[in-house]
Amino acid sequence: MDSPEYERRLQELERANQILQRKLDRTEAALDWLERTNAEKEALLKEIILEFRAAETETLASQDLSALVLENLPIGLIVKEVVESKYVVWNLASTRILGYTASEALGKTAYDLFPPAQADLFVRNDLELLTYPQVLTIPKAPILTKQGEAKTLQIRKTAILNGSSQSQYVLTLIEEITERQTGLYEQQQLDVPSKAQAPSLSSFESGELGPSASDPLTKIATLHL
Repeated sequence: MDSPEYERRLQELERANQILQRKLDRTEAALDWLERTNAEKEALLKEIILEFRAAETETLASQDLSALVLENLPIGLIVKEVVESKYVVWNLASTRILGYTASEALGKTAYDLFPPAQADLFVRNDLELLTYPQVLTIPKAPILTKQGEAKTLQIRKTAILNGSSQSQYVLTLIEEITERQTGLYEQQQLDVPSKAQAPSLSSFESGELGPSASDPLTKIATLHL
């Protein structure tokens, strides 16, 4: 017959074995969980990478498409950064209108490309725009191209803000209206004989020869285009 001491030690051994088994079970469960978690993390990482690559491809494709569209707009598109006032975007229409290629214009300022008085006007317009953010429209702007050709442009400017709502770029859209202005001038000239009345004697006596200062033809003829 087993002594009480022997029974006590046997019970302690069984309890110790149970405790050890529970620890082993928890360890195995923990290891199994870690393995499953790592696998899940690896799968998730792979999924994220695939999604990122897909998004990156879509973004690049979208950027390429946007660049292609902007490059081939029928009107000039110019972007200037405000810190050093250097051109950072110059599309094909800008080259056609102003005569400077993108490689000649990018990284340059208005003073590098245009006569001083013309560059001064551009800078004043930019300062006005940066002081009072808005869409600034210049209906008729006379300019000289790289080749020295006089043209008339219609210019629209606006500021592009950064995440801190500070002006970071000046976006300029330019459209040549030289032919439009010339055509308007010629049409006005053609309309004068049919619409104008012969001057009266009193007109000759008073010296009022030709159209008055308020006549549209006079206004167009005196424009410095």
